[in-house]
Parts: sequence; structure tokens; C-alpha cells
Amino acid sequence: MKDNTGSIRCGLFNSADSFPKDGKEYQGVEAPIANGQATCTFNNVPPGTYAVAYFKAAPGQTKMKTGMFGMPQDPYGFSRNATIGMGPPSFNSAAYSYAGGNTTWPVTITYP
Repeated sequence: MKDNTGSIRCGLFNSADSFPKDGKEYQGVEAPIANGQATCTFNNVPPGTYAVAYFKAAPGQTKMKTGMFGMPQDPYGFSRNATIGMGPPSFNSAAYSYAGGNTTWPVTITYP
């Protein structure tokens, strides 16, 4: 991140039907930003296929701001660094197969 203000809000999604719809995440977490980085940790996740959507939130912000045609106004990103086109990426382009245990999915944030 370019600065340490606010936090990163992450949603873990387990289906194409829910991805990346607000309030439809399997789990949601908020992570503080320190030294330009944040780590979202999801707990008690069973094996399966998952995708993550995230955005940089100002203090007290719970929903990503969007502009005309739903384009993000906040820094954002998706697992596998999936990119947006005329809308969010597909679940399959952002999804990982998760076998269980500890795993890390590094990502990069996109500034609008």
C-alpha cells in the first residue's frame, strides 16, 4: 500500500454465485496495514475452491466506493491478481483450490 492509513477488508468466497457480491462472502475479515502491507487471515476453512476480493478501507468504512458503471474508487484487488474488465473477474479466474492447512496467496493492490 502507498500508506498505512485505514485497513484492508477481505472477503473469502466459495462459489461463482456469490463472488464478489457484498454480504455474500463465506468469511469476511479486516486487517490492519503496517509497513505498507496487510495480511488477511481466514480461520476454520474447510478444503474447497475459494476466491478472495479485497479493498483498502478508510477508517470506519465498510463498503467499497464505486463510481459510474460500478468501477472501484478505492484501491482493490482479487486473488490470483485477477483483473477487471467490464465488471469484476470471474470466480474461476480468481479461485484457488484449497486442500486445508496453512497457505499463503500473495496479491497486489490496484489503485484506481
